Amino acid sequence: MELRKKQISFLITHYNRPDDLLQCIGAIKKLEVADSEIVVCDDASQKEYLKIIQEYEIDQLVVSTTNQGLAANINKGIAACQGEYIIYCQEDFLLNPSISSVLPECLDLLKKEKVAMIRFTSN
Repeated sequence: MELRKKQISFLITHYNRPDDLLQCIGAIKKLEVADSEIVVCDDASQKEYLKIIQEYEIDQLVVSTTNQGLAANINKGIAACQGEYIIYCQEDFLLNPSISSVLPECLDLLKKEKVAMIRFTSN
């Protein structure tokens, strides 16, 4: 039996900042996006930080044994995501709740292949 893909994967890259990560996860959960998952890809954080983030309420944690840099960490995270679409952010980003109001339109544009990618900016 094949598993159905989630609609959205929230991919968060992380390195040694568990407090920021927890705030980022909290901001995502406040969005209340149905049919989504949270994937955290850690780039070989210190062991004490890994113990902390293993307790966080996420769907999947990908851990590297050696630090390979942000690009490699993003690529590992993308490979682990099961969503049809990926929203990527670093651990110190807090997604604005207003993103929920534009997500349906964004997903519609992607599904109709009017655009190949949508980029949200941060300040």
